[in-house]
Amino acid sequence: MAKKLINGQERFEYLSKQNSNFFNDPNTYQLISKFKKTVNNEDFKVKLLLLDSLSSISISNPQILKDIMPDIIVLLEDKDWRIRKSVLDILGNIGLISFGMIENHIDDILHKLEDSNPMVVCSAAYSITKITLNPQCKNKLKLMDYIIKKITNKYLLVEIIKNMSEIQPNIVKNYLDEILKFLGDDSDVIKINVLKILGNIEDIKLNKEIAYKIIKNLNGSLELRKYCAYAIWKLGKKNTEHFKDSIDYLIKNLNSKDAVLKSYSLLALGRLCYLEPKKFEGLKMDELLNNENTKKSAIYLFCNLSIVNPFAIVPFIDKIYNLLNENDNWVVKNAINIIGNMGRYNQKYITKCLGLINEKLNNYELCREAALALIKGRYIDKKVLNVVLNAVKNLNDANNMNFLKEVIEYYPPELLDGLYLEIKKLNSFNDINKKNMLDLLNLINEKKKEVIQNINVNGIKRPDIKIEGYTEPPVIVALKSECVEVELEDGKKVYILPKNCCMETPLSNELLHIVESYNKNEMEVYKLSHEIMIKSLIDDILRDKKKNTKY
Repeated sequence: MAKKLINGQERFEYLSKQNSNFFNDPNTYQLISKFKKTVNNEDFKVKLLLLDSLSSISISNPQILKDIMPDIIVLLEDKDWRIRKSVLDILGNIGLISFGMIENHIDDILHKLEDSNPMVVCSAAYSITKITLNPQCKNKLKLMDYIIKKITNKYLLVEIIKNMSEIQPNIVKNYLDEILKFLGDDSDVIKINVLKILGNIEDIKLNKEIAYKIIKNLNGSLELRKYCAYAIWKLGKKNTEHFKDSIDYLIKNLNSKDAVLKSYSLLALGRLCYLEPKKFEGLKMDELLNNENTKKSAIYLFCNLSIVNPFAIVPFIDKIYNLLNENDNWVVKNAINIIGNMGRYNQKYITKCLGLINEKLNNYELCREAALALIKGRYIDKKVLNVVLNAVKNLNDANNMNFLKEVIEYYPPELLDGLYLEIKKLNSFNDINKKNMLDLLNLINEKKKEVIQNINVNGIKRPDIKIEGYTEPPVIVALKSECVEVELEDGKKVYILPKNCCMETPLSNELLHIVESYNKNEMEVYKLSHEIMIKSLIDDILRDKKKNTKY
């Protein structure tokens, strides 16, 4: 499989920053001098060894090879195919970084598409594909057209297109019709390569007929099923509905002994689970979470499944909790996401690991996922708000905007007014991007309208409870639903609130006033105490800003 290559311009900029010690390395010049003397050597092993060394230079600093380009080009006609192939690989590396060195030799490379050895032909096509990655190459499509039309052997053509798709998927997309013709071929080798190509291209719309032809391969050999699952995973992003009939086959693949097949099948199911979420209830997937080869793919499925059918996750919830202690941030982030999604349906799933998730608020890499999970579970304290409001400080950052959009989506509806006012107060942090601030505030207003419409249609009953008056601080304000009700032996009832759900605040007197003034409506108590907490946090932020301002 071809290695993934970085953009030619990025490569050039990276190398331009490196020091020039390589130019002054005596070993490098000794190697080049030896190569010049060895061009006409009959021993292919000597030449191949030197070419391997030149290959490393062609990747790291091809300018060093400028003076021996004529000697390298001569070897394109060497009688040994391994030498010809090695030279083509070097020319591809050079062209990726330094187009000027290769521009006058492109015809020499294209000529090798007629070579008698298929390995050399593949290398010639791959070298041209690498050269097209260089921003200075202006004839990308013309070169690709030439390659596609020149190769007549279908096995060779599909192999070449597969290699191209790994580094130039957007260009290969132009030849989709030619590629799809091979999907019904009798050869498994050709069909496997076609499935790889389709998966590599990824960003395409297919019709039902083509999707059906792809799904049929789930009845084939192990390799066919493997890359069929890969293609469905990749293509499922834009063609989800068309692959609905593959779900049963993909679930069956989870019983296979092949880890790659199971992994691709889990990823494909993660794309499709929205279509039939009930089918995932009762599946035995403990082993998939325990196995390092399939764990991340299983987490990906669980993350999407927790949105549409959290009940399917319940049997594995303890394993999800254990993932919070992993060292891999990707694993922890997604475990937090799963728990947050579960908490939207039942707060107890967050309550059980509340301490652990609160700890993640102190981790820069994990604090946003933790804050979002706690918001979904309606556990909003000063630390959570700090994460949210810090993101508001820089709305030029697309990641901040995406995070805040999710916050607004899941924020308790009765608290949106307070959030709106406090975000607006931070306008001074966003002098550069007023548009994003306006978009954010409009989004909150739209969410509020949506909530009001839902209330009008469905109706929302708020609990009406009596709160006993307090004579002195400290004060704890909590929803009854957050407490555990316990009846004592004498018949009295007490309400227990976990310590990690409480917030110590210097605003006890202010909260006491709220309790006394609004003791008939629990929601009003919760809402107003929340607004006071935000106000306190905003004051801290603005005070810090003023303190750090340089005059």
